[in-house]
Amino acid sequence: MTDKLQVLPILPDTKKIDYPVISNVSLQDSIKVLSSIKKNIDVLTAAKIISVVKFANPELHDFLSAIDLQNGGEISVYFSNVEYPIVIGRGNEIKKVLYFCNFWNSLKGKELNNYLEYVDLRYGGHIFIGINEPNQEAEKKS
Repeated sequence: MTDKLQVLPILPDTKKIDYPVISNVSLQDSIKVLSSIKKNIDVLTAAKIISVVKFANPELHDFLSAIDLQNGGEISVYFSNVEYPIVIGRGNEIKKVLYFCNFWNSLKGKELNNYLEYVDLRYGGHIFIGINEPNQEAEKKS
């Protein structure tokens, strides 16, 4: 997708794609290559999320790998440096992404990242985190 929100094809000789994947966009019509999709609310929302992450935390922006719009459902954002989704839902997406960018400054490099299952920002300005319980059997064997 270009900065003018035009759909671009992935060409066979493309060496590096340094843009996040925007998936499960809610569409009324099919998309044609090089057509403009700037009137699509989902695409605009994804573009805003990308811009906010880039502005608020350029380091984190480098790890932005995917935005799943779930066909009009809850929005999830994925970063390649962590193995859990950031669920932002719908509404106030920009504010929620800014919250996560600030929260990330406390999380980065911490062992807690190894135990997170998800970060959920859907509920009224609060950040909920899902924790994976360490496997007791695996700990006994090590």
